[in-house]
Amino acid sequence: MLGKSASATGSRNSIKGTIMKTEKDELLRVIEEERRSFRIEREKTASECGERVNEKRTELDSVHSALREERHKNDDLRRSLDSSEKTVAELSRDVEKMRLELAGYQNTTEQLRDAQKNVGDLVEERSDLQ
Repeated sequence: MLGKSASATGSRNSIKGTIMKTEKDELLRVIEEERRSFRIEREKTASECGERVNEKRTELDSVHSALREERHKNDDLRRSLDSSEKTVAELSRDVEKMRLELAGYQNTTEQLRDAQKNVGDLVEERSDLQ
């Protein structure tokens, strides 16, 4: 009986060992599948991130390009404004000169009127004396 019992125990241990090996193999297979799945997902995520980085880099390049264009426009406008300010200053000086000339002409005109009046008075006085 002892032989049968040992044989049954050995058989049970053998079955147990086979089941444990099968479970271990199954667990290793599942772990390997999970690793593969994780690796694939990681590569996919990295690829998507790389694509998004490239898209953002393209957007950034576009923004930098637009900014450079705006800076050039601003520089052109600043030069134009500086030129316009110089022109306005020159025109203001010219207007002031013309105002002074006009004032001089007005004085001269008044002096001429006074002189004409004086000449008229002298002519009248001379006629009175004759």
